[in-house]
Amino acid sequence: MDLSVEKLLHRAKKLMKAGKFPEARKIYKEILARFPQNRRAKEGYDKLQPTKTIKSPHQTSELLQDHLQELINLYNRGRVVEVLLKAKELFPLFPKNVDLLNILGATNVVLQKFDEAIKFYKRALKVEPGYPGTYLNIGTAFKRKGDVDAALESYQKATEIKPEYVEAHLNMGNAFNKLGKIDKSIECCEKVLKIKPNYQIAIAQKLYRQAHICDWAEIETNRKVISKLGISGEFVDPLSLMPFEDAPDRHRKRAEVYAKNNLKGISIPFPSVPTKKSQKLRIGYFSSDFRDHSVAYAIADIFGSHNRDRFKIYAYSFGPGEASKMRKKIIESVDVFNEVTEMSDRDVALLARQDKIDIAIDLNGYTEGSRSDIFAFRAAPIQMHFWGTANSSGTNNIDYIISDDLAISQNHEHFYNESIIHLPEWIQAKYFGEQISKIPITRSEMGLPEKSFVFCYFSNSYKISSSEFDIWMRVLNKIKGSVLWIYKSNEWMEKHLKLEANKRGVNAERLVFAEKKPHPVHLARHKLADLFLDTFNVNAGVTAGDALWLGLPVVTKLGKGAGARTGGSLLKSLRLPELITKTEKEYEDLLLCLANNPERLNKIKKKLIRNCLVKPLFNSELFSKYLEEGYLQAYQRYFEGKNPRSINIAKDLQ
Repeated sequence: MDLSVEKLLHRAKKLMKAGKFPEARKIYKEILARFPQNRRAKEGYDKLQPTKTIKSPHQTSELLQDHLQELINLYNRGRVVEVLLKAKELFPLFPKNVDLLNILGATNVVLQKFDEAIKFYKRALKVEPGYPGTYLNIGTAFKRKGDVDAALESYQKATEIKPEYVEAHLNMGNAFNKLGKIDKSIECCEKVLKIKPNYQIAIAQKLYRQAHICDWAEIETNRKVISKLGISGEFVDPLSLMPFEDAPDRHRKRAEVYAKNNLKGISIPFPSVPTKKSQKLRIGYFSSDFRDHSVAYAIADIFGSHNRDRFKIYAYSFGPGEASKMRKKIIESVDVFNEVTEMSDRDVALLARQDKIDIAIDLNGYTEGSRSDIFAFRAAPIQMHFWGTANSSGTNNIDYIISDDLAISQNHEHFYNESIIHLPEWIQAKYFGEQISKIPITRSEMGLPEKSFVFCYFSNSYKISSSEFDIWMRVLNKIKGSVLWIYKSNEWMEKHLKLEANKRGVNAERLVFAEKKPHPVHLARHKLADLFLDTFNVNAGVTAGDALWLGLPVVTKLGKGAGARTGGSLLKSLRLPELITKTEKEYEDLLLCLANNPERLNKIKKKLIRNCLVKPLFNSELFSKYLEEGYLQAYQRYFEGKNPRSINIAKDLQ
């Protein structure tokens, strides 16, 4: 074999892997001009010539179907750029083929080219106005574009044409949920279950939405079913069942099943380990929440605290580009801010490679707005998960999860596909630029009794289960005049919790619902409460951190999974172990003890306020040091050619 030909073949193969198909095809053509019988060149060229046997648009549909199947196979393997190239070659020959038009639409959706996708879908509807699949697809394009109302209209049209169209009903439910119409989203799930009674996705979605409105009737009757959902066969959203069970082994399995069915990204191999060590590591943070969002408030000060002599900080934003103060703060706190919302997952990964990112940090996990395929395509040689969720990704795409030695102990590492970076403390770095309203607020203004004991819960309604609520109501019955002050997430949860209170012999008037307020006012009103109550299966997290920061004690119960141990991590970092319980009985006894012993509670409050100033929990600079040490150790392993392995960060960095 001519050495120059071998080099050309190798180059063409690399170009194909990189998605540069015209360049690869040109090289193969050059080789074939010199060596017409070269087998490898012919095979490579043929792969890039799907239309070579098509003479006219009037040839057999069988031939077209072969090409369509090839496109579908490529799409399912995440090779969307290749799909687009080949589909565009077929389009002039078959401009009115509905399947081809839908493939072009779907490919453009993946590439974040929503207007282009909608154009192809509308062409398909002109050809076949009664095809429900196109209405489903155009609805998805509208939804991804942010036009939820248009999406809903399209889904409804699909169900009118095909009343038993399960996927359309599910998507319609998602759209209603996005619009805050949880009651209608539940109705959509019920319609699906009439059509397909044991459909796991619909069961999980319905239960999760019922949890948001604190409607627990079906949750209690479906306990045995819940433990089996998403474990084998059908996938479910791995986060949707966290409120119902503290079962990290099953949460991991659900994540694995979900990832297998949903992630399309195909990892593009990195070159071999560099021979020269990076002197300044490039850290890329990826999120949909660089805006007025709890994640942004928790991470903003960390960006600014990074040591710029050793690290260069990049941000990749693929969420709403709102003009908020928080977004401005983040842009100012990083070295490079990339707006990548309209880029495909593959292109974002390639941009990160172009930026020579050493470590990519996924701040979403599987939370809303996540784009996990960026990491499936490999944005960096080292990839980590931080903040979004405490569960495993269920893949090998993420090398490390950043946690602390309480939330994920060494005994719990088997619940994760990833290696764990164990920080010695969990630090909930607060953005201290947050404004707290200075306008005096009284209890009476908030609908609270002036002198009675006020328990409060200011986190999401879906985290409340009947187990905690049973305890809360028993405590209210035992503490005369006390009230439970609950953040009102939606109108339905108020109705259901009042009914549940009455069932437990508590006057519903003793539940006071906190309406949504501007954030400075919301923070200020924490000082009107006496004690913050944590939930069990999914702890309060950021909202518990807000309470502690504002001097409001939090009582938590330590569970099994990291999501059920967050409260314990926060209190451990504040050196307040006296507020951590291990059983439901301990939890209930402590609530009663503190409510009945104002002197002890006041001592804890004074200790809390003092510790907030001197202990690690809100120390952004210390947290950055811990993170940086984790980054450096992970990079050192990579540079030495070693596989990821759990890392324990020493406390002595302080």
